[in-house]
Amino acid sequence: MACVSVEGTACRRPHVHAKERMVAGMVSITPSDNRATTSDEGSPATQARLLIFGEPAAAERVIAALGEAGTGFALKVADTEAAFVRELDAFAPDLVLGGSIAGYGAGAALKFARSAHPEIPVIVLGGEAASEDALALLEEALAMLRAGARDYVHEQDLTRLVPAALAAARSTHDRREKERADAVLHRSEIRYRRLFESARDGILIIDADNGVIVDANPFMVELLGYSHDEFLSRHLWEIGAFSDVVESRSAFEKLRQNRYIRYEHLPLRTVNGRMMDVEFVSNVYAEGDHQIIQCNIRDITERKLTERKLFQAQKMAAVGVLTGGIAHNVNNLLSIIVMSLEMLRARTAYDQQCQDHTGAAIEAAMGGAELIRQLLAFARQQPLQPQLIDINQLVPRVFATLRPLLGEDVEVFLHLSSEAVWPVLVDPVQLETSIVNLAVNAREAMTHGGRLSISTRNLHMGGDAQLVDPLAVPGEYVEIAVSDTGTGMAAHVMQQIFEPFFSTKGLADKPGTGLGLSTVYGFIKQSGGSIGLESKIDAGTTFRLYLPRAPETEPLTKDSAPRIAVRGHETVLVVEDNAGVRAVVVRQLGLLGYKVLQCEGAATALTLLAETRVDLLFADIILTGELDGVALARNALARWPGLRVLLTTGFGYPADRDDVYGLPMLEKPYRARELSRAVRDALDADAPSYR
Repeated sequence: MACVSVEGTACRRPHVHAKERMVAGMVSITPSDNRATTSDEGSPATQARLLIFGEPAAAERVIAALGEAGTGFALKVADTEAAFVRELDAFAPDLVLGGSIAGYGAGAALKFARSAHPEIPVIVLGGEAASEDALALLEEALAMLRAGARDYVHEQDLTRLVPAALAAARSTHDRREKERADAVLHRSEIRYRRLFESARDGILIIDADNGVIVDANPFMVELLGYSHDEFLSRHLWEIGAFSDVVESRSAFEKLRQNRYIRYEHLPLRTVNGRMMDVEFVSNVYAEGDHQIIQCNIRDITERKLTERKLFQAQKMAAVGVLTGGIAHNVNNLLSIIVMSLEMLRARTAYDQQCQDHTGAAIEAAMGGAELIRQLLAFARQQPLQPQLIDINQLVPRVFATLRPLLGEDVEVFLHLSSEAVWPVLVDPVQLETSIVNLAVNAREAMTHGGRLSISTRNLHMGGDAQLVDPLAVPGEYVEIAVSDTGTGMAAHVMQQIFEPFFSTKGLADKPGTGLGLSTVYGFIKQSGGSIGLESKIDAGTTFRLYLPRAPETEPLTKDSAPRIAVRGHETVLVVEDNAGVRAVVVRQLGLLGYKVLQCEGAATALTLLAETRVDLLFADIILTGELDGVALARNALARWPGLRVLLTTGFGYPADRDDVYGLPMLEKPYRARELSRAVRDALDADAPSYR
């Protein structure tokens, strides 16, 4: 017989005809309730695999004994040497009950099993010695135990079989569980070591009892510049980078007590003296019966720099909004002052002393208007006339004007890009003024002379654009760099250098002192660009202007220079919510011969336009009510296409209102002659089409 196969329930005694079903060569028995069983010793609750080797009759007795005990073994029986050898590998049993067959005894089976699978326990089913010969049985048992058997049970006396089998199965189960646990631990150690070695944070492992460093990962070595050996066996506070940390020893004691400590911003100095900002997190955990501290150290220098730049950009934007609001109100006041003084001056032409006083007052008021214009430049709300320009053609023109401004002790160098620079869409006058401002600022930093250089190039800014400006957008830019060899700037000065009225020299008498760089900043930002700044004490300064590449199809801005014509007879509707400004404008236009209607809001203006023929709508952009001046113009032109429109503002062009560029604009404050020319030009122009 080659092999036996029987299926039953809960290892109960086989039916009488089970022998007829043993022709396939294997026995497989699974408990019907699938519950694991335990012995009195508390054997495992799993279904252990049991391989029985021996004659079918002996195997049947073993199965019956196990079934009566209610054990939960999964069984297979091999009754040939070939089947036994095969199933040791295929079935992978937890336990072998090794008997004898003709020509292949229990000793041979034990020897093979121990050599092929020494981890599998073998219980020998004795039968070669007569059961009544006690001495022979003892000698046979001792021989089997010496040969490596787990236990010895005579097949004629199976009373010890169940506890011996369960004990052996429990031993195998425990061994395999330990092997699995060891494998899991080994994999965990490999993962931890891989994370430890490849982490992009510095990691220190410290003995919690004495503060001695026991390990440091490679990035920690790279971060601070100390060798691995310099970290080991030293206290944390003995490492130079940490020796300057205030109360480091007390922090260590606090960590041991609280088991966790975190510094969101900690300055450290590397071995070569470079300062860095780090985030420092430490916690205590158990490693066996020992306490260990793990310190994670992350370099946040770039993040802090970006945060500071972003905060500065947000602050500048907030100051710009505030500045624009103030400028609107001040320009309204200046408009009243200037035009009232001009009307007074016209009525006192015979009084030279009065002419002198009013003239001085007007000049002072216009000086204030220039100051407001500079503030609006910073607030990115100044009127611009952008044109497509070639930087390599504009910069040499500016360069030629700088020589007399800088003095004989300053050498000036020009480095234009060897390749054609991309076109940019900017206001050329404002760009020239910005470059001159930077050059004059550089001259003041070179008190004993030096070198000033201006260079241009095309530049593609990728994901690192935020390093220049947190609000910068990656893309194609033309760079204009203005570099000097002056005194340079400290970090705190660089953070404030673009703020209005900030100066390292104190405020001077003339209006606008401290606004030069802020107007450059405002103009570049209003043009969609960014400014980069590099400076070190006694090592000079470089300002980099980044202007976005213009689309090749961008049209040139047409010349809007006003034609001179100062009087008229047409009807003008003045829409202005400031009563003082409205009064002086109405009075001035009346003096010029115009018929003037007036109101303070868009709703009333639309009613007047519907009731009365109006030749020119003269409206402030900023109006109270639901519609502003631009919306009023849009509605009016839609209903009366032949209407002429002139807009005015003391706030500058709103940055998000491109739709005002198609309409003529008069910037507050304005003088009487500027008002007269702007009104006449608007009336004489072709009928506008709102876009």
